[in-house]
Amino acid sequence: TRDLLEAGAKVNRRDEDGNTALMFAATTGSAGVVKTLLEAGAKIDAKNKEGKTALMLAAELGALESVRVLILAGASLDVKDETGSTAFKRAREYGHDELANLLLAFGATDYEENTEEASGEP
Repeated sequence: TRDLLEAGAKVNRRDEDGNTALMFAATTGSAGVVKTLLEAGAKIDAKNKEGKTALMLAAELGALESVRVLILAGASLDVKDETGSTAFKRAREYGHDELANLLLAFGATDYEENTEEASGEP
């Protein structure tokens, strides 16, 4: 990755679906590559055509170390995609409870819990 960047590869270039190298690295669980791309100026909260960020994509796939790196680098925790889902909601939907708890520990909002409280319904 470093060699490509040093050779002039564009760190924020997108594919036809709007995905960046950071998004691919985050979903494969390559925490070291995620760090390298962030250090090279990758946009941490860039969205693809579905409105998903690298954090959301990593949360869907249970890439815990990538999520940890993104959080510590300042990724926005409560960004919503086109369906209104957040990284936390995606982690929960896909059964990645440890990852969902990590997001909550760093301040992610549990919108479902807030909705229940506001409506008075479970």
